[in-house]
Amino acid sequence: MFINIGRSSAALILLVVASNTISQALPQINDEEIHAIEEVIVSGLPMAQSKSESALAISILAKEALKEQASSSLGETLEQQPGVQSMSFGNGVGRPIIRGQGSTRVRVLQNSTGSLDASSVSPDHANALEPLVATQIEIIRGPATLLYGGGAIGGVVNVVDNRIPEKRATENTMALEARRNFVNDGNTVVGVADFSNEKFSGHFDLTHRKTGVMDIPGNSLLEDDEEHDEEEHDEEEHDEEGTFGYLGNSEMESTNAALGGSWIGEQGYFGMSISGYENNYGIPPGVHAHHHEEESDHEEDEEHEEDEEHEENIRLDLEQTRLELKGNRKFNRGFWREFNVLGNYTDYQHRELGEESGTVFSNAGYEMRATLEHGALANSLLDWRGVLGLQFSGKEFESIGEEAYLPRVKTNSIGLFAVENVERKQWTHEFGLRLDAEELKPASCKRSSHSWSASAASIRALSEDVNVSLSLSRSSRMPAMEEQFSNIDVSTCTAAADTSLIPHFATGLIEVGNPELDEEISQNVEISLRKYAGDVRAELTVFHNEISDYIYLSLTGVEIDESGLAVFSQQDATFSGLEAQLTIPVWQGKQSHLDVSFSGDFVSARFDSSQVSGKYIPRIPPSKVAMELAWLADVWRIKLRYTDVQPQENVANFETETSGYSKLDLYAEYRLSQFPGDLSVFLKGNNLLDEEIRNHSSFIKHFSPEGGRGLELGLRALF
Repeated sequence: MFINIGRSSAALILLVVASNTISQALPQINDEEIHAIEEVIVSGLPMAQSKSESALAISILAKEALKEQASSSLGETLEQQPGVQSMSFGNGVGRPIIRGQGSTRVRVLQNSTGSLDASSVSPDHANALEPLVATQIEIIRGPATLLYGGGAIGGVVNVVDNRIPEKRATENTMALEARRNFVNDGNTVVGVADFSNEKFSGHFDLTHRKTGVMDIPGNSLLEDDEEHDEEEHDEEEHDEEGTFGYLGNSEMESTNAALGGSWIGEQGYFGMSISGYENNYGIPPGVHAHHHEEESDHEEDEEHEEDEEHEENIRLDLEQTRLELKGNRKFNRGFWREFNVLGNYTDYQHRELGEESGTVFSNAGYEMRATLEHGALANSLLDWRGVLGLQFSGKEFESIGEEAYLPRVKTNSIGLFAVENVERKQWTHEFGLRLDAEELKPASCKRSSHSWSASAASIRALSEDVNVSLSLSRSSRMPAMEEQFSNIDVSTCTAAADTSLIPHFATGLIEVGNPELDEEISQNVEISLRKYAGDVRAELTVFHNEISDYIYLSLTGVEIDESGLAVFSQQDATFSGLEAQLTIPVWQGKQSHLDVSFSGDFVSARFDSSQVSGKYIPRIPPSKVAMELAWLADVWRIKLRYTDVQPQENVANFETETSGYSKLDLYAEYRLSQFPGDLSVFLKGNNLLDEEIRNHSSFIKHFSPEGGRGLELGLRALF
């Protein structure tokens, strides 16, 4: 395996490997209150493992770090994590990409069950969840993803909240937060209340966000843009001039509310919650309009201008209602230790507003998950524990209107899995196996498939705070409904006639699925070195992932009604890369200290042959490295972060390159200790260098840059 990691990534590797030497050379800091590192339990894993106990690739964003990075979208919240990027689509959408893979290859969970929105169907669909009320966000990569389905080849993002409390609170609490974002005149308010008595614990949260148009540096349209990547076809024929200094139609307004509670006893709990989510956001001008058929030359100019403006101001109105349940029963003795049940029913719908006949996308479904945990057999010489699980789900997707390029599809799936953990002296071994069956039923074009996934991982403790791990996994992903049935005549299970093909306006292409696609097979190996405690902390992971029959959208070079024709195809592909982070203390005081952190990631994604789409896989994020200075004191938290993102020159056929950029961000928080309760004021500075940032993973990078220099002022209180 050969990976061209570049100088910056190589420097990170040397820093991480040398972290033990650095730790011994530096003076130890004795302020336990400031430097105590609390091990976070990974709720998404069985057997309540902590991050250091597991051999699996896991990142956790919680507590103060989550407060600092929480934003309006899931992708933006996680983009500072190594190996994670955000795929934006204007101001209202930011979905996570893990190790260069997104969409259906990254499974987004809410409290360990599927979010069941329609975000994976199209890049302009937002995740229907609110990061600001999360208590913890877990990023799971590699072998652990088989716990949630073999299709999560890229990874799993699990957003955890307290809407169904698992234990009684010691006291009733209320948290309030208000934010003002000056880059888009945005106002956000958040309220969270937790209350309990001897047998019952309850929760309520409410979030409301409203923004104006987003400020950007320069013009919204990319200058000197004469080519198109495969997502933005025929852009040179679009005669719009864009907007200067702001991103048109980027206003958004969202509301999220939830009520839940649990009955809690000595040996377990059972709880339910109900939540509602609404989000109205705009699509940047030019994305949809230039894909509509041009009107007759005989029509009046005034009518044409009105229609053009009408077509450009496309807005998405998203609504979701979600019911969740969660139960737990502990056993005091014997082989079986604990039984858990999780489930949700979700009713999702969004409408495209602004067209004469807007499209309606709906997705209604459920997912249930039950696990039974066990301990070691009597008189066993090994510290052995494990979990057996059953997961099943059903959903019905439907699209109606002008952009209904997908038929109504009913999906049913069931999965069985087992994960076992064995410890002996300095070694910990983890093994997993999963079996899945899935059935998709669009009219008479029914498709069924069966798959299996397996993993094995070992972790070796080198010292009290350093370990090394090796993991191997084989995962399979069944083709998604959009990959199989886009623009397919489901009565004959073949491609629709040319006159019946419907463009997908978010990508600017006529996408044609293939019901005969085979499943993807991913074979992944990764090695990790971690120093997870002490004043110096470091982690380095190197991975190599070979995917057979990788599914992608391939341009044909054919145009129909001025839209490019693209078909879903398969070809073997390889993803290789690394993720690294290192934290070193550089100064200490009596009640404060200054740390410096380095982090970075790199991924190379190539087809094994270049027969159709060229050498490289499209929309792969460029490598990035970051340095952060953090001053932490009893009442102050100040962090200054500099991120250098490299140009992306390894592009697929018909895809344009993207320039690199430098990003400077600031977070400062001051606790007002003279007031009762926990009251603090904070300031966030984003893109302080006011650089023009084009997200290479975005389908609309030519129309929509990221936000310019912005400040966000907030007040946070806990009573």
